[in-house]
Amino acid sequence: GCPGVLIPATAPRSVHRVTRRTRPAGALALAALVVAGCGQGTGEVPVPTTPPAAFVDAVHDLCDGLRIDLLIPGVDEELLFLALRADDFTPTTVMLPEAEFVATMLDKLECARAMLVAGLEVPLTYRLDDEAQIRLPCIVKPRSGRGSREVSIVASPEELAVSAVNRRADFVKQEMLTGTEYTVQVVADHAGRLRAIMPARVLEKR
Repeated sequence: GCPGVLIPATAPRSVHRVTRRTRPAGALALAALVVAGCGQGTGEVPVPTTPPAAFVDAVHDLCDGLRIDLLIPGVDEELLFLALRADDFTPTTVMLPEAEFVATMLDKLECARAMLVAGLEVPLTYRLDDEAQIRLPCIVKPRSGRGSREVSIVASPEELAVSAVNRRADFVKQEMLTGTEYTVQVVADHAGRLRAIMPARVLEKR
C-alpha cells in the first residue's frame, strides 16, 4: 500500500483561532498531514507541550495508531527530543540526523564552531560574556531559537557591556553581516549523501 506520512508542526494562526476555545490548557494543536493507505487527510490532535517526554509519547502513540511509516519533524523546538528517541519509533522512520548533530546545529555557538572546523566561512561568534573583541555594530541573540526572537543590534561598547549584564548566559555576540538574506534547506539520506539543496530569499521575518 501507500506509505503513511506524518508531519507534526505548530498549528498556523488560522487554526489557532478555530481551536482556541476547545483546546485544553497546556496543550498545542498538532497540525498533522497524514497520508495513510492510498488516501489523504488533514487533522489536528491536541498534544501536551510539557514535559517534552509527554509530547514525544503523544507523537509516538499517534504514529503507532495510524501505522505511520515516516515521521517528518519540522519545528526547532521538537527536533532534539524526537531525535533522542528516534529508535523508540520503530518501525516508523524518523527523518532526522543523529541527535548529536541536531544538538550542534540548534546551538548557534556550537554550530559556528563546527562550521569553522569544517573550513567554512561563518560570522565570528562568541559567548556574550566572552572578552574576545568583535567589530561593532554586532548582533546579540540567544544561542538557540528561531524567527529572530530576542535578536538585537548593538552599536557601542557601552551597549555591549550593558547587554552582557542584562542578558542571560545563553546569549552570543556575532559579527554583523549586511546584504540579501537567504535561508537554505539541505536534505541528505541515511548514508549522509546530499540529495537536495533548496535556497530561498528571505523577504520577511514573523
